[in-house]
Amino acid sequence: MNILFLIFLFLSTAIAVHSQQIQVSRTVLSDKDNSNNYKARTYLNKIRERAFGDTDHNVTSNGTELTQAIYYERRVEFVGESHHFFDLVRTKRAEAEIDNFTPNKNEIFPIPLVELELANAKERWGQNLGY
Repeated sequence: MNILFLIFLFLSTAIAVHSQQIQVSRTVLSDKDNSNNYKARTYLNKIRERAFGDTDHNVTSNGTELTQAIYYERRVEFVGESHHFFDLVRTKRAEAEIDNFTPNKNEIFPIPLVELELANAKERWGQNLGY
C-alpha cells in the first residue's frame, strides 16, 4: 500500500481542521523509497502532537508498522464519522477485519425502495445486485 495514499486518506478528511498537514498530499511517497517513511512519520506525529499536546506519544516505526500506525490513527481520529468501514473496503482489509463480510456484495448497499419509487426507477434500474 502506498504510504502517500494512506497519509492522503488520513488528511484529506481533516484538511479543514488540520490545514498544516495539507503538505503531505503534495509529497510523492512510495513504498520503494525508505526516505519517505520519515516524511510520513513527521506528518503523523504532527497530528499526534496536536491530539496529545506533547511528543511522548510520537511514532518511531517504519514500513509495515508505520502503515499500521497510520491505519490506527485514522480510525481513532475519525471515530464516529463513518470513515472506518470505507477505509477497510478501500484498502482491501474488510474481509479480514469484519465478521461475515462478503466481497463484491457488502461494499455496495441496497437502494432504499422509497428512493427507487420516488425516482420512478424501480423497473428501470432495479436493486443493487445481491439485495
